[in-house]
Amino acid sequence: MTLKNIQELYQETLKDLYPISEIDSLFYLVAEKLLKQDKIHLQFSKNDLLKDEESKKFQQVLSDLKTSKPIQYILEEAYFYDLHLYVNEHVLIPRFETEELVEWILERVKDKEIQSILDIGTGSGCIPLALKNSLPQVEIFGMDVSEEALKVARINARKNDLFIHWVLQDILILEDWGLTEKLDIIVSNPPYIPFDEKKLMSANVLDYEPPLALFIEDKNPLIFYERIAYFALKHLKEGGFLFFEMNEFNAQRVKSMLKDKGFSKVFVKKDINEKERMILGIK
Repeated sequence: MTLKNIQELYQETLKDLYPISEIDSLFYLVAEKLLKQDKIHLQFSKNDLLKDEESKKFQQVLSDLKTSKPIQYILEEAYFYDLHLYVNEHVLIPRFETEELVEWILERVKDKEIQSILDIGTGSGCIPLALKNSLPQVEIFGMDVSEEALKVARINARKNDLFIHWVLQDILILEDWGLTEKLDIIVSNPPYIPFDEKKLMSANVLDYEPPLALFIEDKNPLIFYERIAYFALKHLKEGGFLFFEMNEFNAQRVKSMLKDKGFSKVFVKKDINEKERMILGIK
């Protein structure tokens, strides 16, 4: 088979799942990974014959794509804020909205002397690694309840030659931070999707991404926000920042909660889609 034959096979097989433009994007992602060539080179070599082993690999990936498995899990890689990351089923796939959160943090601290940052629910480590890459002088911690997630985060730190302090801990039960110095920034993209919203979600998320990192009980959708806010009041410096990514439908509730707990200033920020997805509380 030629590369052109493979592309046509992808288009025909996936036509009921994705628009043609997305199928072609998936095809080129796979081709670049398997053949280790860039897109421009691939476009000029579509009529070249593939080795049998190469054709089989393309078809194996296609079989996974037919099940709606995300391409990031199939290829075990994702890109986030100029970083090349390893991902597997134990961590969420980094989202563009989270890149916007990182961008907002960096905008807010560009004229400040920041010494320490803690990311709670770090998953793949995308947030602390992106911050460390931009703020190399800052001491940064990444906390998660999942040892499997921290294994992925450690791989990504080594992969990108960045040093982060990784902490295995459940924020819902953590009382003593264990460090004498207070933090300048705490950031978190915690689980925030109520179980009753499952029916609104696509199969590629429900069937493959870790539920531990996605869902919370319907009766208390702010449990992580409230607990992290309580923790932040104890462990942030005066004037320190608490950043959250959040469900747009809970934005005003999170804002009210932070004000009620005593954060002096609270700012809600919309993402590129005009949804209220980020919030900042200042101690």
